[in-house]
Amino acid sequence: MTEQEVFDKVVNHLLKQNKKAAKFPNPYRSECMYKNSEGLKCAVGCLIPDDKYQPYMENMRSDEILNEIGLEKLNINFIDELQKTHDHFMVREWGERLKHIAEKFNLVYRAK
Repeated sequence: MTEQEVFDKVVNHLLKQNKKAAKFPNPYRSECMYKNSEGLKCAVGCLIPDDKYQPYMENMRSDEILNEIGLEKLNINFIDELQKTHDHFMVREWGERLKHIAEKFNLVYRAK
């Protein structure tokens, strides 16, 4: 996948889901997960095919996840920015934050 394809997938996933993937459903303090018990996924979690996801992945760094799923050539700074959007910003801030990431990495923001 190209960075644009990854970006489109993450943007559409996060904005459609409109909720954090967390261990504890608290909007102010929660432990984010790649995939939680409700099936919600974070920015990196939505890149993991369902048939490849394993609970042990919750203890892995983003770059390790990318290696596991064959996306190791992606810019880790780009992936970290997407992940930070999910983990450190409120859901209502995601749209603006994702637009900023598009500008920073010369991508097109085209949320559906």
